Amino acid sequence: MRFFLLIIATYLQLGNIQAQGIKFYVQTDAREILDNSYVDVEFVLENGDGKNFRPPSFKDFRIIAGPNRSSSMSIVNGKMSKKMSYGYTLRPLKTGSLIIGAAAIESFTGILYTETLTVEVVKANESTKRDKRDYFVETSLSDTTAYIGQQLILSYKLYTRLDIRSYNIDAGSDFEGFYTQPINTEREAARRELINGVEYTTKVLRKIALYPQQRGIYKIEPAVVTLGIASERSSRSFFFSNQLRNERVLTDGLEIIVGNTPDDAPASFSGAVGDYKMNARLEKRTLTTDDALVINMSIWGDGDSKTVLPPNWMESDSFDIYDPNTLRDSLYVSNGKRMHKKVYEYLLVPKYPGTHILKPEFSFFSPDSQNYITIKKVLPPINVIQGSGTAIKDIADKKDPLELSHDSSVKTWPDRVYGSLYHNLFLVFMALAVASIFIYIAYLKKSGKTSPAYLARQKARERALKRLCELEALKSSKTAAFYEELTRALKQFVEDKYMIPALHINRSEVMQSLQKLSQLDADQIKLFDALFEEAEKAMYAPGLSSSPEKLYDQALQLISELES
Repeated sequence: MRFFLLIIATYLQLGNIQAQGIKFYVQTDAREILDNSYVDVEFVLENGDGKNFRPPSFKDFRIIAGPNRSSSMSIVNGKMSKKMSYGYTLRPLKTGSLIIGAAAIESFTGILYTETLTVEVVKANESTKRDKRDYFVETSLSDTTAYIGQQLILSYKLYTRLDIRSYNIDAGSDFEGFYTQPINTEREAARRELINGVEYTTKVLRKIALYPQQRGIYKIEPAVVTLGIASERSSRSFFFSNQLRNERVLTDGLEIIVGNTPDDAPASFSGAVGDYKMNARLEKRTLTTDDALVINMSIWGDGDSKTVLPPNWMESDSFDIYDPNTLRDSLYVSNGKRMHKKVYEYLLVPKYPGTHILKPEFSFFSPDSQNYITIKKVLPPINVIQGSGTAIKDIADKKDPLELSHDSSVKTWPDRVYGSLYHNLFLVFMALAVASIFIYIAYLKKSGKTSPAYLARQKARERALKRLCELEALKSSKTAAFYEELTRALKQFVEDKYMIPALHINRSEVMQSLQKLSQLDADQIKLFDALFEEAEKAMYAPGLSSSPEKLYDQALQLISELES
């Protein structure tokens, strides 16, 4: 049984990895800089392992720092994701549009390449008109004219040359006439931008998705933003301090004009406004006139999901089409927008035999083109064979289309179930199943696989990775807390994996116990000792220790090797 469970788990994990997909891309903290400034560039590999990283030439830049290699791993709802990156700090050698070429890395799927990156370098000129403000907050809308059901993005963006450590926003508006949903901006990193020749650090403080519910002219009232500005004696760290002075900033107000979509909507328009895609698929391509055909239609886009209804197809002379069921209605965030996906199940019954072709369609209104767009899907030919004519005799009287039989060859249960052959077979099957469970439990107890020690060894890697993931946030701090937690994570792994009470004995006793194990070779024991030594050294003599990133990577690699 365990073997089959292992096969199923492996299959699901492979499906999870494929669903996540391996990605290799480049990102930067600025697209426009002054010629006396710098730019941070990072090449990131997600959901995969890589080797032989090859950076671009950086011919128009001088490398100030790098490559700085880092790696991380996270487990969310049982799904593991990993990321590794190579970072550089670059200073431009000239002005103009400078191109950073593609980087390459080898993975199990082959050689991956990033896109090229263009950085605009502007000459620093004292005569350039300069903005005298040290900080301000800008309110922006993705569009100031909209249609009912269209998604608008309202953003509050901070521009600062000072050390801002905290903020609080009083929006000031109740957004009457709109359905609103917040968009999480915690993962959006701070960037640098040039405004009138002045370089600012920018951060999106808040994003709100607005969906107009009725036509009219609406005002977004100015917001009051309270900023916590660090004093000059405070250590510099964006958005974090306890020595602050509060300053209030008033943003500009905005106006939105909301209208209805045009009246010339196609028949397949069902209320979707925005950018949408559609797909449809068949469950089978051959059936009889006694069967029902199921078609699943998927629709996803960025409009107001409440206004999107199941599309109505054109009347078909070869099928009776019944009202659809909604199989899925989900929301998610993608590329800074709120998205929704709906899956509808249509039930169709053929009217007569023959070869038929169906062309489901879906229409939406595009605010960008200000036109209705119709997506059509031509399904594969459907072969309908003459049936007995009994399965759908009373189809008009059925209230629920799902009551139709999908296969007329399936035999029904007898009127009297108790004491029948089916009933006796079911009882025999249940008795065998219960006996198998008791036999398997007895086997586990005899083999010791239900003991707490065995279960702890089985979960050692998972628990260790979870601790390291929680520890990752501390590795940039270089504090004693990081090294203490790293030591504790390693000792807990040793205790779970090898049944050594590492948390309650000193380092030398731990090493003596590890040396007695046949599962570990000399190099692995030596690496354990080195990690413990470096962590202890860092807690009492920080200047003599290795970097937290290096120790973190070594610990992660060691645990992965021991559990591979």
